[in-house]
Amino acid sequence: MVNEESPEYTDWKAQIAAELTALDGEIMLVGHSVGGSVLLKYLSDERVEKSIAGLFLLAVPYWGEDAFWKWDEVQLPHDVAAKLASIPRIVFYHSRDDEIVPFAHLARYAAILPRATIREVDGRGHQWGNDLADVAGDIK
Repeated sequence: MVNEESPEYTDWKAQIAAELTALDGEIMLVGHSVGGSVLLKYLSDERVEKSIAGLFLLAVPYWGEDAFWKWDEVQLPHDVAAKLASIPRIVFYHSRDDEIVPFAHLARYAAILPRATIREVDGRGHQWGNDLADVAGDIK
């Protein structure tokens, strides 16, 4: 993503739009951490013409959870579940030992997106142990 160390929602939004435009066929989207939260915000706010078959999100912060995790531009709308209803498969992954994003953020997503699949794991940390085999298996 552009300016990864200092993200701006408008820049990332534009990049996501461009990337989605270039995709064809069955679309599976995977997002990690801040990027995953921005992708989630984009999908809840923008009209996406293409059909998205799956959304897989790892270690995604829940913005507005507390004073530290505050980024108003990326906070989700109250009707996020309705806005994502056209995506048949949404899966959240979070490791209990994530040293960056608190594990409690996963429960917030489970509450606002009750039809999402929640995968809680141990020992993978924030970078998921640099092994996405289980995510790839879920996508297959």
